[in-house]
Amino acid sequence: MILPPLSDDYNARIPTITQAYFDDLQVKRDHALQLCLKQLAPNTLDGGRAILWYCHMCQKPWYQLGRTASFVCLSKSQLAEIAQLLGIEMQELISLPSLMCPLCASLNLGGMPRIEEYPDEQGYRFTWEAITSRKTRLFCIVYNWNTGSISDMLREACAAPYDVLTVSMEQVRSVLAWLKNLTEPGKEEAMLLTESTMASMSQCDTPLPGFVWCGYGWKSSCPLTGQVLVALGMTFPTSSICSPGLLVACWRQIARVIEGVQTC
Repeated sequence: MILPPLSDDYNARIPTITQAYFDDLQVKRDHALQLCLKQLAPNTLDGGRAILWYCHMCQKPWYQLGRTASFVCLSKSQLAEIAQLLGIEMQELISLPSLMCPLCASLNLGGMPRIEEYPDEQGYRFTWEAITSRKTRLFCIVYNWNTGSISDMLREACAAPYDVLTVSMEQVRSVLAWLKNLTEPGKEEAMLLTESTMASMSQCDTPLPGFVWCGYGWKSSCPLTGQVLVALGMTFPTSSICSPGLLVACWRQIARVIEGVQTC
């Protein structure tokens, strides 16, 4: 069967058909992550990604499946299956991206830190889960300020997508250095996060029964990025209310811990 040649008009339309696909921001993001992580890093249902990491402390690979599940102490057969799923050659395992595994984090830090970024260099999202009976969770959002009000900024930052970190660690260390000396906001500067914001946080990261998210947001100045929204939150017993001072003190300490890990 001989196919007739495409007309000039049809050929001219091909770039417009593909252009929308290659200009898609999510496609570009996925491609950049795959190059950075040297694996497919597919999205998971909880909004995270499936990634095979290498822990520099125990010197073993471990598997992160989204934002809620992690697998350590992998057998050779499990490792081979995961590597095949993520498009990794077994001989390339020594070049896996480095990140401390949950087991080493629990033993050495007392909690599991996570650093993620907002697209277009809009900011960072830090989280911490303490290894305690309460499994206390904390979040810190540092988000570039625009012309909106603080309530508008809170809605935008809490609704914005965030993903695996790809920026240089030097930038992250600069933010951590600022965060560990974060200034406590004045009484009139901090705004209590709304119930809708806390409800959306609970959907993404459900606290234990009897606990709820509580947090505050305010405008601050970061030497690296300029004017930013700072939003801090923590899981508390239902009948309790946190204070901005307590959250700032917690994140000063957590920033020191994360900074120490990044410089190891």
